[in-house]
Amino acid sequence: MRILFITPLLTRFGARWMPIGICSMAAVLDAQGHETMLFDRAAVYDLLGKDRLRTRDAMKRAILRFSPDMIAMSTVSPAIFDTVDCVQFIRTFYNKTVIAGGHHVTALPEMTLRRIPGVDLAVSGEGELVLASLAKGDDPFSIPGISGRKRDGIVSLPPQKIAVLDALPFPKMDILNLTYYLEKNPVTIRGFNLSVATVLTSRGCPHRCAFCTESLTYGPGVRFHSPEYVLACLREITGRYAVNGLYFLDNDFLANRDRAEAICALMMDNGFQKRLKWAIQTRADRIDGPILSVLKKAGCVKIELGIESGHQHHLDQVNKNEDSAAGERSLRLCRKNGVRSHAYMLMGLENETIEGLNRQLAWLKQLKPDTSTWSLLHMYPGTLLYRRKGDRFFETQSWSETAVNAYYSRSHLSGIPDEERRRWVETRLNPWLRQISVLSHLRNNPVSFWFEALARDPLLKLRGVLNHIRTRLYR
Repeated sequence: MRILFITPLLTRFGARWMPIGICSMAAVLDAQGHETMLFDRAAVYDLLGKDRLRTRDAMKRAILRFSPDMIAMSTVSPAIFDTVDCVQFIRTFYNKTVIAGGHHVTALPEMTLRRIPGVDLAVSGEGELVLASLAKGDDPFSIPGISGRKRDGIVSLPPQKIAVLDALPFPKMDILNLTYYLEKNPVTIRGFNLSVATVLTSRGCPHRCAFCTESLTYGPGVRFHSPEYVLACLREITGRYAVNGLYFLDNDFLANRDRAEAICALMMDNGFQKRLKWAIQTRADRIDGPILSVLKKAGCVKIELGIESGHQHHLDQVNKNEDSAAGERSLRLCRKNGVRSHAYMLMGLENETIEGLNRQLAWLKQLKPDTSTWSLLHMYPGTLLYRRKGDRFFETQSWSETAVNAYYSRSHLSGIPDEERRRWVETRLNPWLRQISVLSHLRNNPVSFWFEALARDPLLKLRGVLNHIRTRLYR
């Protein structure tokens, strides 16, 4: 069977993190003798100058050329309108099976089938085993995780987790446009101009933050690849591709500290720390001096921390289950131990005020993370936050681009008017974010990077000179 994967068009997404879930599904299908292809709408859109019409036409040409027996669409709630439009367009020239999966479908499988009639089957949870069964010709209504239409209505079967992750083949990275994903860039590992491969060594999270969809697709708890599997995967990647960076997409790389230390030991035993710089995501309360020492020796140069807020009442609101002091302590420890840090912060929380945002910003400036992003608190279907405060938007409102973008561009909980917050972001927050971003590039990259950047944007020369002076003060 020939299976074509299609990703959603995420126009607001900057980092070139590989869609490893699709790579994993493709690897399983390939191992069973099927032929797979990916049309990566996000990458193609970027490469075609952010032109939607040209991206759509390129997708049609790819479908007609590959002539798939089945098309598998990946979905996320902020871009569900793109899936709606995409399926409508595909159905004007394609009459075989279309399935949809991903976070949005997992949360709302039956609603997805009702709202997007061009989708034949919805897949909840992990997709590897489901797609393998479908491609083999099994009865769809015997496969865990499938939702589909029958004469008496929509039938949904609960998803089933993959018990042993090490039984999966290594993700098929060749399905990607590797010229695009492996091109040196300073955003995949923020501030480091590297050619970066993306790796996922665990699935799920032991915590249940109210805003997070991690446990939605992967189920409660966390499952791990063994350190030996991770090492073999890294050997495969570095043996085939000229990369000098790795980004671990695990929701919490340090969820099992012993395993993380074992991975670091194997990386050092095999010399990866000499040729690779890498980054992880983890919780602030995982950080201490000994683990930072291990990570740094193994080549970790950046730790991305879900700080969210310095106020305990805000952390309690979103079920963070963490002491507010952990954020401050972790950022100070990263700085003391010479490991770059990235602070994820949230806006749009309940009882938020402009004065509170100013205090948060002043607090973070004192802690001096290498980089930071501040995101509006979003409500994704299937999360605790959406169930409590989401007003059933996706069940009752249009899935049009206008409606969905409006939903995800405003705060639903904060008392600050949206326009007032936007002014604060433009006048107070963004100037500081731009400053520390430039400083990060100055600190983390050789002079040759700046010559290349100057060739593209001469204005960087003035910015670079001014910020080089600031760098000394910032340290």
